[in-house]
Amino acid sequence: MALETVFRELQVRLQFMDGTLAMLQKTLEDRPPNQGSALVDDLENIVLDMTGMLHNMRKAGSLARRRVGHPLDLDGARQALTRCQESFHRMENEFSGSLMAYNKLKELSRLGARGGEWPSWAIRTRQDIEQCRQPLQELSKALVACWQELVEHGGRTSISVTNTGQRIVARNPLEEEKIRAT
Repeated sequence: MALETVFRELQVRLQFMDGTLAMLQKTLEDRPPNQGSALVDDLENIVLDMTGMLHNMRKAGSLARRRVGHPLDLDGARQALTRCQESFHRMENEFSGSLMAYNKLKELSRLGARGGEWPSWAIRTRQDIEQCRQPLQELSKALVACWQELVEHGGRTSISVTNTGQRIVARNPLEEEKIRAT
């Protein structure tokens, strides 16, 4: 797959994740009126943190995509993709360790048992939380594809410099190993 194509796909996955988190945030904000809950505030804060991490990912992903364009800057792309990957890991940990934590989901079920509008709100919230899982997995796959393409593209790099009849060639270290082995 082309280098620019996988980085464009990463942008699409980041945007999809943004929409998924926005939907969850809206559900959390649409809680039953006149009744507060520390759990709801906690969930809102977690989603807000994840949204911030996603913002950092989108910024880094956009920079990485520009770096794989013309003129090609593989090192700049690698640095930006590294920042994107680090933010992804923080967001993924926040999702699994906080948002999907057993105690949070148990409290959400208890909140849904209050009666009134809480049961339907709690079910909707749980569904929206669970709907974050697939976009996270797709985002992970998109990041892996970017890394694979970046590494493959970097490994094919060959530099030729001509100066007063001399030719200097930088080869892929793996090719050098193959040449020495034969």
